[in-house]
Amino acid sequence: MTRSLGFLVPLLVGSTAATAGSVIILVDDDALSGGDGASWATAFSFLQDALAFAADPDNDVTEIHVGQGLYLPDRDEATPQGTGVREATFQLVSGVALMGGYAGLGEPDPDDRDVTQNLTLLSGDLALDDGPGFANNNENAFQVVTGSGVDGTAVLDGFTITAGNANAIHVVDNGAGMNNDGGSPTVMRCTFVGNSAVTAGGGMYNADGTPVVIGCLFLGNVAGFGGGLANDIADSTVVGCRFIGNSASDAGGMLNVASSPVVTNCVFVDNTAGCEGGGMFSREDGSCPIVTNCTFTGNTATTGGGLRNAAFGDALVFNTILWGNTAAEGPEISLFFSSTISVAYSDVQGGQAAMAVDGTSSVTWLAGNIDADPAFVDTLGPDGNPGTGDENVRLTGGSPAVDAGHNWAVPADTTDIDGNGDPTELLPQDLDGNPRFAADGLERDPGCGIPVVVDMGAFELEGSPFDVRLGDIDGDGAVGIVDFLAVLAAWGRCVDGCCLEDLDLDNEVGIADFLLLLGNWT
Repeated sequence: MTRSLGFLVPLLVGSTAATAGSVIILVDDDALSGGDGASWATAFSFLQDALAFAADPDNDVTEIHVGQGLYLPDRDEATPQGTGVREATFQLVSGVALMGGYAGLGEPDPDDRDVTQNLTLLSGDLALDDGPGFANNNENAFQVVTGSGVDGTAVLDGFTITAGNANAIHVVDNGAGMNNDGGSPTVMRCTFVGNSAVTAGGGMYNADGTPVVIGCLFLGNVAGFGGGLANDIADSTVVGCRFIGNSASDAGGMLNVASSPVVTNCVFVDNTAGCEGGGMFSREDGSCPIVTNCTFTGNTATTGGGLRNAAFGDALVFNTILWGNTAAEGPEISLFFSSTISVAYSDVQGGQAAMAVDGTSSVTWLAGNIDADPAFVDTLGPDGNPGTGDENVRLTGGSPAVDAGHNWAVPADTTDIDGNGDPTELLPQDLDGNPRFAADGLERDPGCGIPVVVDMGAFELEGSPFDVRLGDIDGDGAVGIVDFLAVLAAWGRCVDGCCLEDLDLDNEVGIADFLLLLGNWT
């Protein structure tokens, strides 16, 4: 098994902090017409006018702050009642952070920002007549937001994107919520809900780019392929996201076609595929997602309820829980037609024996895997219904998945998710933003002298934070000569279940581990 080291490369993530000489403009749907965006009292009343202003480099705009409210892509100052043109979309701009969640005009502090309380809605429902179950959506915008042609400095942060309907076959049929064909934007703290694409990517479609998606919710989106998100020759980075109640013919939660996304701290719950891959489906040469500290449960398909690889599609799975998924073949994992998967330190219901693997495919079943009920708090949530977003797949204190992962599988904090300026540390937070390495009082030392061991799944049992660094074999808080000598002494095939010197988890201590240690030297 060869593990990709691509997650160690720092990612370009657009900053949302204003710098000297930068211009911030304001938008509020309650503002009077004719505003220039310079203050809340003179805010743009239409988002399209603000984006057009920001697209002119002479205006030096770096941020657009948007007040809570409803914004439709076919409306601007010139056409306040809307054009009804379905091609209308909110096009992102490189170098500009589009930020929702502001209290806005008329509030005691209009600059107060809370993306949960101050709902900022980007909707494709141009006629404002949508009903339940995608009723009356034939006139909706094809793609609500577009990130094509932009780089990582184009930021979308703190919005709810809904009611896109990409149903023009062979014309505009992908990415109803957001289309990133040929773009690599940074998308943070957004909710994609109730979008529909006839082909791929109901919530989001990525192609020929490397988007970064952090802390987003994909809920109740529908597509032919990839109900929640579709990667098409796109090596995206997806951290701390929830895929809940999405559906498709194939790949209810996420589709990867010739794509190798890095997927960390994510949950895939109650997604449905009519055929393949309820949670995630990876296919074609070049697909090899790295799935770390994720939770798959309640997903349904005909084959591969949790994960499905086919047609040369591969996957690497670490510190992950696959439990309670449903399929006639391979409820948790299914492989077909020259596909592979490597699994380590994961909780897979039924173990390797329950996987559906055809004669052309192969499984690398590495150390640390278990087959034990992870004891989730409440997989249905307070409303008792699946796929509604209130499911609680955190671990209870008695869960066998607590302290059962492997610290070295956790990727580097390349996006500096905790804002401490250290992108080389191991990702320090779980899906809740709690410490990823936590002294929880239930430490289960696997006999390797490790003071704190990461849990399996997207959520860590709460405890006091503990600093863990890749390569710190002796646990002294630094990577140095003692760790270097330990790697040399352990050179070769791992002979026991600890093998802390095996930094890339390939069951062998060699040059790759040596290079990882040097790269984290302190």
